[in-house]
Amino acid sequence: IHAIDALRWLAGGEVVAVAADNRSLGTPFANSHQALLRFDTGCTAILTAHRRAGTRRHYFELHADGISAYADDQQRATIYRDGDSEGLAISAAEAAGSDDWHKRFGFFAENRHFIDCVKAGRQPLTNLADAVRTMELVDRIAASQI
Repeated sequence: IHAIDALRWLAGGEVVAVAADNRSLGTPFANSHQALLRFDTGCTAILTAHRRAGTRRHYFELHADGISAYADDQQRATIYRDGDSEGLAISAAEAAGSDDWHKRFGFFAENRHFIDCVKAGRQPLTNLADAVRTMELVDRIAASQI
């Protein structure tokens, strides 16, 4: 669900097409998920989530005209522009302004945003209506078996 939330946020639009391969590997429930998602913004996202893998990592690749970014949300991101082969590396601690785990992993900023919205009477970015849209997409992925 968190990876799907991230894909929805990064693509910035609504999913218009889904193709997926969901499998049950050694369990009575689906625990391996691959999905190709097309968004109305023109973005295409590829989701790979495997619950029997050796570890859980959120790793993202983003590509657009003249730029690519490779990000491990717990460690670092590297951004490549216009054929540059060295890239610009940014650590998670640099991006968060702290090496404290709760700040580096984003929980502090997420909680701060929620508290500020409650105090100001604004709807936070993560809310029940948005969670419903993510769960609807989870259901579409599950139902879109190729």
